[in-house]
Amino acid sequence: MRGGSDMVDIGTHKATVLTDLADELRKIPVQSTNRQCLLCLDDKLCLKLCCTDICKECFPGNFINYDYKLKCYVCSKIVPNENFFKTNEFIQSLKKLDHTSELVKKIDFQICHCGSLALNETMYSKQQCQQCSRWMCFFCSADWDDTRMKNQKHTCTVNCVWETRLNYQSESWHESTLPNRRCCPKCALCGSRDDKCKYHTCLCGHVFCFICLAAKADCEKAHPGVSCYNRCTTDDKKQDYSIFPRLMS
Repeated sequence: MRGGSDMVDIGTHKATVLTDLADELRKIPVQSTNRQCLLCLDDKLCLKLCCTDICKECFPGNFINYDYKLKCYVCSKIVPNENFFKTNEFIQSLKKLDHTSELVKKIDFQICHCGSLALNETMYSKQQCQQCSRWMCFFCSADWDDTRMKNQKHTCTVNCVWETRLNYQSESWHESTLPNRRCCPKCALCGSRDDKCKYHTCLCGHVFCFICLAAKADCEKAHPGVSCYNRCTTDDKKQDYSIFPRLMS
């Protein structure tokens, strides 16, 4: 697949958005009096985002944390970009980022540094871009290095993106252990454990067990009498590359 000239890899696009965000925030009026920022708790001139008062210093970090979405810290409502930002060009850039973000959630899709789009039918890591002829790892888009990388399915084995999402470390937890991160069984987004409980709330809203990966209600039903501070099974349930969505069936 040959990409259009306005396509860039997701990392470059996000960096551009963050650079433009500083200028965009200057165009948004702040509260007329000092308010307490809900994040840093300092009294500052704050922006009003739905139910949230947030200062301009804390805004970029909060924006990144919610995957470049305007999510209210209080009621969790997603605020439409056009209801908050002022510049149409910036709003359109965010729409393109949303579109690109949905595409790169597919494990068999990649955007080369040159802007060319590619689908992987074999799922092996070593691939050559048909537009710029660059040899690369299809999954992490790094330049191919035969001395370090291995041409395997789904990974080049050198800190490769999708392999990294499946890996986790076991942390001490209530006289036992618990994975420090997991991929959401519903949307496949990788996330760290958000509190001391074994149940994790993904950004998509799905609540699941970090041990058995079942939805919270299903885990509680399958293991009656087991609290959220106790293991429901002896072994952590494993995840593999089949959990990641694809463009090609």
